[in-house]
Amino acid sequence: MKRLSVRLMLILDCLREAGCEEKTADVHERIVERLGRKVSHRTTQRNLAALKAAGAAGVVKRNGKDYWFKKKVATSIDRIGQLHPDQAINLILLLEHGARFGMKQQVMGLDVLRRYAEAVLLEATADNAWTSKRLTSSTRFMALQPAVIDQQALKQVQDALVLNRVITVSYRVPERDLVVDYRLQVMGLSFQDANIYVCCQVLEECWPLGHEPAPGSPRYKYESNGVQSPSVLQMHRIQAVTMMREDAPALADYDINAPHVKKDLVSLYASEPIKLCLRLTFNLYKRLSENRLMDDQVITQEDQGTWHLNCHVEDGQGLRLWLLSNADQIEVLGPHYLRDFMRDSLRKALAAYG
Repeated sequence: MKRLSVRLMLILDCLREAGCEEKTADVHERIVERLGRKVSHRTTQRNLAALKAAGAAGVVKRNGKDYWFKKKVATSIDRIGQLHPDQAINLILLLEHGARFGMKQQVMGLDVLRRYAEAVLLEATADNAWTSKRLTSSTRFMALQPAVIDQQALKQVQDALVLNRVITVSYRVPERDLVVDYRLQVMGLSFQDANIYVCCQVLEECWPLGHEPAPGSPRYKYESNGVQSPSVLQMHRIQAVTMMREDAPALADYDINAPHVKKDLVSLYASEPIKLCLRLTFNLYKRLSENRLMDDQVITQEDQGTWHLNCHVEDGQGLRLWLLSNADQIEVLGPHYLRDFMRDSLRKALAAYG
């Protein structure tokens, strides 16, 4: 079988197995649905002919019409391209990292990739005794178990992102002890802290009768920010999804890493990086000399056993949790509001042990 382009692989995935052959017109309709854009019937015919010529698809005649099916041999991973051993190691490590830190279900769905990578390494090792126990991904920090996600709902959310379709979701808001229905456009997905976050534009809200929030009242974190407002939802709180036939509005240069998006996504407190000044002990000086906090950091020795670090960094929840986790080895010198945050947080912690 000839090697297929990514586009032809996507089209091949629209075909059914032998025994469930479909007419060209039905295949064309599924291709348009899957690719999320209009293509001509003639283009579909050319693509199907290319798949047949490559040995990936077959066709049978019935009543003068073509009925197409997918050949199973075409889905074999080794038809896509040979991995080098170093690439196979990197792939296994990436899959191991994802499975260990919250993406176990997603990695299980890619098991064919892992088996292929391990086969490459088994063939490449001198003694043919390769074992994936030689590779691992870990952390010294406590990693929480991922929340339970409805995998079918996740697939529908991902389809809505790919096809740019409007969906309705039933969403649990624990702070209100309510389930709210949102009609929304999926604009991006983020995996962080063993959970999946859905960046979206809420087009319509349907609250249980008598529980609508007052206009202008504050919203809770990870619920809708209001109609026609960018919002961030947690995937594990989505209980049901319905795909609408309605196309979502076109996205104009949407960037999930833009500061106004990260404000809700990762609790970003400032739209611009701040100038951070720290006093470090030797242990943290040694660590940050080897693993930099930021590219522009500058460390200078202040006194025997203490160092100054200056850099520009985003002020978000991640920075503050890191400062608190190293509080016995760091003194925040600036900015002053961040120094106040550290002092107040540590006073509350000390009071708990007082």
